Amino acid sequence: MNVSRIFRGIQYVIVALIVALGVLLGASAVPLFGKYGVYTVLSGSMAPTISTGSIVVVRPQETYTRGDVITAKSGDPHRPVTHRIVDVTPEGFVTQGDANAAPDSIVRAPKDVLGRVVFHVPLVGYPIAWVQTPQGFIFLLVIPSVLIVYHEILSMATTLEKTLRQRTRRTHAQRE
Repeated sequence: MNVSRIFRGIQYVIVALIVALGVLLGASAVPLFGKYGVYTVLSGSMAPTISTGSIVVVRPQETYTRGDVITAKSGDPHRPVTHRIVDVTPEGFVTQGDANAAPDSIVRAPKDVLGRVVFHVPLVGYPIAWVQTPQGFIFLLVIPSVLIVYHEILSMATTLEKTLRQRTRRTHAQRE
């Protein structure tokens, strides 16, 4: 087995994983196709319907009704909340997590609703949440950079080695 082939394969897998994480991170930061948003569920308040570490894809709607699972802004702009609408009032929406015993203490204003959950994907939110940490962000930048630099150094070393061999052959040919 060729060690360089194995190493190259590992490099491709690592780069593919990093690119996938980058795409997911980008999707969680910018609305997809102008309408859809991707958010990470960081608590178990919607279990078992939506588990901790899931991502939810939401789409804004004109109207929301009782029973809709929505994602809305919360007090922390970096941590929206995904809960079910249990009542609609003139002020907005009363929400509650499926695993919670009581409704949320605040009524969600319609302007704070980011959208209705269209679908969710379990576990994908964990790597997205990790990439949003300083360590994860460094990993997302440093690892690909190191791999690219390493590949370029190997490429330059190979080119230099070929050039030196050619010069050596020319020198030997001229002496003969």
